[in-house]
Amino acid sequence: ENKESIMLVGKLEYEGDGNMQVDLRAAGADVAKVMVTNLKIEGPIIIEFVRMIDVPPWFSGMRIYFPDAPQIDMDVQMEVILVDYFYDTAQVVK
Repeated sequence: ENKESIMLVGKLEYEGDGNMQVDLRAAGADVAKVMVTNLKIEGPIIIEFVRMIDVPPWFSGMRIYFPDAPQIDMDVQMEVILVDYFYDTAQVVK
């Protein structure tokens, strides 16, 4: 069995326009929503194909990691819903 690996070293420059949203719940009630947009990641990256084999997909595993901390930029928006549980915000805003 061949135990060799292939290592690719490069620079990642990712700029995404997707939206990621996480809904936080406690005791069955919505507590908050966190949304991440405009994610940008830049930095050195290593991709390893480990334990090469003779049949597809030609490797037994894969590792992807940053050897140094990448630069990360993103927009984060948060909506706290728990306040609505305790207070009628429509009445407070008046």
